[in-house]
Amino acid sequence: MKVLYRSAWLSTRGEILFLMVLAGLVFCGVPLMLGHIGFSWDGLNHHIYLGWSAEHERFGRDIQAAGTQVYQFPYLYWLPYRLMHADINGALAGAIINIQYLLSVPAVWLICKAGMPQNTVFDQFCRILGSILAFTSCVSLSFLDTTANDWVAAIPMLWAVAFTVLPTRSTQDQVGTPKIIDLTKFIVAGFFVGMAVAFKLSNGPLSIVFPVFWMYVAPGSLVRKSMYMICACLSVLFGFLVIYGYWGSVLWQYFGNPIYPYYDNLFETARRVFGWQP
Repeated sequence: MKVLYRSAWLSTRGEILFLMVLAGLVFCGVPLMLGHIGFSWDGLNHHIYLGWSAEHERFGRDIQAAGTQVYQFPYLYWLPYRLMHADINGALAGAIINIQYLLSVPAVWLICKAGMPQNTVFDQFCRILGSILAFTSCVSLSFLDTTANDWVAAIPMLWAVAFTVLPTRSTQDQVGTPKIIDLTKFIVAGFFVGMAVAFKLSNGPLSIVFPVFWMYVAPGSLVRKSMYMICACLSVLFGFLVIYGYWGSVLWQYFGNPIYPYYDNLFETARRVFGWQP
């Protein structure tokens, strides 16, 4: 058993590379072995239309669009739409779509690293095994043979968690009190939360837990914790505006509501104040 507590066999870079290669083989291998990628129910209902809207917005042109979901952030849907028009087979298209999921692998590894931080064989084995287990649930596997993109929309949430649980770098003064705290990771985490909400507004309810999460993880006194949480929340708003801003302006131009068709009555006052006209 002593071998488990020796220095890890792989460097940090090698460990991440191993997981990336393994995940790439599995993610891309599923559609290549099946010989196709399937359209999800949503893909048939509105995904292709949204991909079309990402290139050329359709408001004011179509008499009846594909349901109310065509008003959501469309740019995640561009890749399946473009691949549908490309002269390639479905298996290759599926492999290309699944490459996007590799962006989640380093985030999952960082979360595992926060729980098993030591550079031993045992810790490394646990990190690798934990990362693999994270992608072997029925929910994760179900996305590998379909165009459904909920996984892609969730990737920023994974990165938000990963940055939140990163060890806080600090220097200690003479009395052992944290003197310089790395605030950057909380700001970056907040930006990723805002990005996730912009990708899918249904991620909004999930984002509510993050202020509590940040308060718990942030070091120092209650005042310092509150300051970090407030900065992170402001970063959430900034990230949402940066990512969603253009699409929100398009919806405002046509409907006077940047998150149309939701909460339309709440924007009635804003439309009157700004003199909005359709």
